[in-house]
Amino acid sequence: HTRQASTPPTVWRSRWSSSSFGMNLQDAPTDTPSPVVPSAPSKTDRNLMIFLCALACFLNYADRINISVAIIPMSEEYCWTVTDQGTVLGAFFYGYLPMQIVGAELSKRYGGKIVLGASALWWSFFTLVTPLAADLGLPALLLARFLMGLGEGLALPTIVHFLAAWIAPEDRAFTMACIATGANLGTTFALLVCPAIVAWASWRVVFYAFGAAGFLWGGVWMRLARNGEGGAGGGAAAAAFSFDVRLYKKVVTSGACWAPMLCQFCDGFGTFGIMHWLPTFFKTEIGQPVQHLGITFLPYLVMALLANVAGWLSERVRSQAGLSLTAVRKLFSCVALSGAALFVVLFSRAQNKESAIILVTLCLAFKVLAIGGFEATYFDVAHPKYAGTVKALGNSFAALSGIVSMAYTSAMYEHVKSWRLVFASLGAVYLAGALAFALLGSATEVIHFPLEPAEHPDNFVIDESL
Repeated sequence: HTRQASTPPTVWRSRWSSSSFGMNLQDAPTDTPSPVVPSAPSKTDRNLMIFLCALACFLNYADRINISVAIIPMSEEYCWTVTDQGTVLGAFFYGYLPMQIVGAELSKRYGGKIVLGASALWWSFFTLVTPLAADLGLPALLLARFLMGLGEGLALPTIVHFLAAWIAPEDRAFTMACIATGANLGTTFALLVCPAIVAWASWRVVFYAFGAAGFLWGGVWMRLARNGEGGAGGGAAAAAFSFDVRLYKKVVTSGACWAPMLCQFCDGFGTFGIMHWLPTFFKTEIGQPVQHLGITFLPYLVMALLANVAGWLSERVRSQAGLSLTAVRKLFSCVALSGAALFVVLFSRAQNKESAIILVTLCLAFKVLAIGGFEATYFDVAHPKYAGTVKALGNSFAALSGIVSMAYTSAMYEHVKSWRLVFASLGAVYLAGALAFALLGSATEVIHFPLEPAEHPDNFVIDESL
């Protein structure tokens, strides 16, 4: 193979992502120039598509997090152990895990409108029937959560593909900031509203209301949404399902690619542990009644506000301090994960609700800095044509961390009978992620276009540019 002398003109690159959940509008490039667009979409139509996609992310995250509150009365009603609760929380990720790459491929073949609409109706249906499944028994509930995860796993890669046909390169950062904000606000809304619904009605109403909202969104989406030029089936957008073994071989033999994936696993391990057990911690260790658990929304509101700052801040630090891009990525990754480690340990020792909510907010606020660190590294180490696939692999590591985290935290609690010790142990996982990126992290492109056979395919190189 020989290197091409120039990069195809249709390739667009952005060096950092504004999304705290790690997606980017990078999957649109193709090997051949894009067809000429007859007319640019109107600003009104474009903003409507962005709003509907942000609302989909809002519902996506609200539906997955509402059970962290509902599981408290559910476990009392059905006499579940903490291990049972962890199994229920983890079942979602078994469905979510395999759908990252599948979602992108389905969108390319059938268009984002159909895939996102169908996935939202799918996960909303299984949200709606959660109470029925719980009444049928634990196996039925686990199946419902698994199937819900399948639908939710399609959403983010589908949104990326759908919006790629609508958004100009200069608007990508703003667009992904909107999507990230929708996701964080969905988590915030669920944690704020669910305790009140449980107190005033029942935990069953939580799932009925959230599921019905998804069906309402689906109806509006199918009526108003339309694929942008090149975003529906046909042509380059309908490329066949293809998996280049050379790409995956380069990923698994590159320390620079492993660094963000290991970080994403460690970050997800700690964050999913906090996210799903935080209401339980406040109830059992701080003594907050269920109707007052709405205070747990605050960390996620702060994350939503800070998500748009981290990327800008990393570029600011780089330009002002004259640091290399690799140095900035390592700095932000290590500060984010080390800060999260410190404050989750301090949080585990909090004795009242005021200090507890402040410390856990600081923990998750530090974590947002990863947007300027390892979250952006996927788009540094891989050519834009492959960055989306590499990032999808990273998202799969994050989903895997959810499975492992739920199993670990529930098993450890059964052993030590203390949520304080469980939360404190998450600090070690955050630190492991910081160490991994300090050793392996790099902002140098290692996966080029076109792909070439590696000269030394067995080498696993640690970047020593600092």
